[in-house]
Amino acid sequence: MRRFSVKFAETYFKNHPRIKSLTDKDIDQINIDDVKSFYRERFKDGSDFTFTFVGDFKIDEFKGLIEKYLGSLPNITRKEKYVDDGVRAERELVKFEVYENLEDQSTHYKAYVHGFKNNVKNRFKVYLTQNLMKRMLHEEIREKQNLVYSISVQDYGITKIPEEKYTLIINFDCDPKNKDKIFAEIDKVLEKIKKGDFPQNYLDDAIKGLVTSYLINRESNRWLVGAISGYYEDKEPLQMINAIDVIVKSINKNDIKRFANETFKDKFIQASLMPKK
Repeated sequence: MRRFSVKFAETYFKNHPRIKSLTDKDIDQINIDDVKSFYRERFKDGSDFTFTFVGDFKIDEFKGLIEKYLGSLPNITRKEKYVDDGVRAERELVKFEVYENLEDQSTHYKAYVHGFKNNVKNRFKVYLTQNLMKRMLHEEIREKQNLVYSISVQDYGITKIPEEKYTLIINFDCDPKNKDKIFAEIDKVLEKIKKGDFPQNYLDDAIKGLVTSYLINRESNRWLVGAISGYYEDKEPLQMINAIDVIVKSINKNDIKRFANETFKDKFIQASLMPKK
């Protein structure tokens, strides 16, 4: 299974050397002194760092601690900049099979990669579509037809750099002889989503679930630190943090239809781990 996952990752990233899977030989070549030197050089000063603090504290008292522990750090006024090493996701049609499974069952991935404007509303279109896919694929292929042992949908990364993109991956385990039929049934479900051919309450339930999760998470310090840091790094308005529920509720069936039609086209990665011959 690991070799299959590695091949999928390599295919997804077009065999770029920056994402190669580490081997024992690679690890043996690591020089611990080089690692220590790199660490010490980067963290010897506090320039070009942004510190985010969340919690129950008094500003005046906290300022003293910041001045003492952060203000005293050396500052060599260095400026960091992002280096684009050219890692990109595959967006053409690629299919492959690996015959290495020791069990008489198969595992399959179908991945859709697409560029988009990475903002709050569009990110939640991804999450809502993912939720709909999970529900409809499970109902149609697992419950009604009993063709799979399991089926799920993952987002394989929503990124801003080096490219604004999202990836949705359908993965399932099944009897090898049902592979082609299941892929065909998946296509039928995706066509339904593209046409808006699903009950409105499916979308309502998905929206309600995301809003409930947001309202719970925003009460935690960990979530707030991540949100504030993320919005700062991505140069998005911090006010958005308090408007996510309103944004999610504004997404309608036509939004999902348009999003699905942009996403589920004839370019995807299809990978299968089949029983060893």
